[in-house]
Amino acid sequence: MRLAICSTLILLSCGPIQTGSSAWFYEASQSERVTHYQGICESYGLKPRSEKMAECIAREINNAKQRLEAVKARAFEPSTTTICNSYGTTTICN
Repeated sequence: MRLAICSTLILLSCGPIQTGSSAWFYEASQSERVTHYQGICESYGLKPRSEKMAECIAREINNAKQRLEAVKARAFEPSTTTICNSYGTTTICN
């Protein structure tokens, strides 16, 4: 539920979808994703349409998805902050 609300707010408030974001992975076509990561792999010096290029693209896509999952997991970890309220001589913490 929280994820749906946060995702909706982010999509409505940010304007264009940021390349590499969760929304981008959801909205972009496979060819758009491959083209984006092909550019990154070319910057590493790999040749287009080579086996190494295909491996690099797959690795970059998987790494990006893992980073997004790690960010999501951290966002929904229970808070370590304790909030206490005092009422007269009684203190209640949650």
